[in-house]
Amino acid sequence: MSALSWKRANTPEKKEERRRAVLQAAVQVLERDGPTHAGMSAIAREVGLSKGNLYRYFESRETIYLHVLLEDYEAWVDRVVVALGPLAGSDEADAVVQTLVHELVKRPRLLTLSPLVSSMLNHNVPSDVLIWFKSAMFEQSHRATRQLQTALPSLSMQSIDRFMASFHYLVNGMAPMAEPPGEIRDALKSTYPGETPIDFENELHNMLVTVICGLRARSGSLQ
Repeated sequence: MSALSWKRANTPEKKEERRRAVLQAAVQVLERDGPTHAGMSAIAREVGLSKGNLYRYFESRETIYLHVLLEDYEAWVDRVVVALGPLAGSDEADAVVQTLVHELVKRPRLLTLSPLVSSMLNHNVPSDVLIWFKSAMFEQSHRATRQLQTALPSLSMQSIDRFMASFHYLVNGMAPMAEPPGEIRDALKSTYPGETPIDFENELHNMLVTVICGLRARSGSLQ
């Protein structure tokens, strides 16, 4: 990307402009080099800024990628809320899950970053950023759960919350197995040449439908 004129930002608007430029550079580095090599030095080079000055805008690479992840997650929730609208009251587990998974697989960057959240939150993230991120993610997740409940009226809000937790656990566990880093993928191919890759979209779909069926059965048994 073309370097900006990196004079000290003297207004909130200018500082936000710089922050946006850094986030755009981080996205480019992440998509080109992968998360392992997407450090502060690489981001600084991409945006045309010294590494020292980069810390004026973000405390760490983990903080940068939490911002990127949140934006991608919010975009996913936006699409899910709209796409689930026509399914209100339908209680069609298969159609609801298809919507969630279809919108997710269109966002490979989200699938790359989401499994890394636990690690990022425990490294180089100040407490105020941690609180901000968790609060913002909760707000976005709550938007999704409200829409899910309208589409799956047979499930209580508590069951919807459990479903969403299962959704995130499954995604974060399966995504790295379906798309491991290049060097790991090559090693696995040479060691297990006949092994069939995980069909992430299909497997996730089937597991999530099973979770909904289990929650319905459990709800019925408690009545």
